[in-house]
Amino acid sequence: MLISAALFSFPTALLGLVYKNSTTYEGLYAEYIWWHMWFGILLTVLAMIAVYIRESKGIIKTYYAVLCLLFIIVNITAMLGGSITFGS
Repeated sequence: MLISAALFSFPTALLGLVYKNSTTYEGLYAEYIWWHMWFGILLTVLAMIAVYIRESKGIIKTYYAVLCLLFIIVNITAMLGGSITFGS
């Protein structure tokens, strides 16, 4: 699941960037979209790092630390995306 999540997060982030540039947001929504974009990019990078750590070094403490950080980043990104879609 981690490998598929890392693989699919990359095209998802790219499509999000395309969608972001196809419309304009103002006020608080512009802030939400900016933070959502950067947390989405961070999520993609961390997912790929987690896969790299697991495949090259095995399951070590660093791997669990990255997974915990990913859990937090996924929730923040989802909260921001929900705020963009449904309002504050």
